[in-house]
Amino acid sequence: MSNEFEVHNFYDYTVEELKELKEEFIGRCDSAIGYKESLDDLSNCKSLKEWEKKWEGETDDEQAYQLAQEYYK
Repeated sequence: MSNEFEVHNFYDYTVEELKELKEEFIGRCDSAIGYKESLDDLSNCKSLKEWEKKWEGETDDEQAYQLAQEYYK
């Protein structure tokens, strides 16, 4: 099983390429963490407006906002 984060052989990359991969991976992990934490917090907020204010700038995933809108309907 493979996914987009899997690097099959680190030795095939230059140091510069590895640094870029690391930054990309960290960015994607941070984004995924924000997404998961924001959705886990839905039940702790009283309204969509409260949730959006709390998570503004913390998650940029459009799906999180769509799921939040559905949750508060």
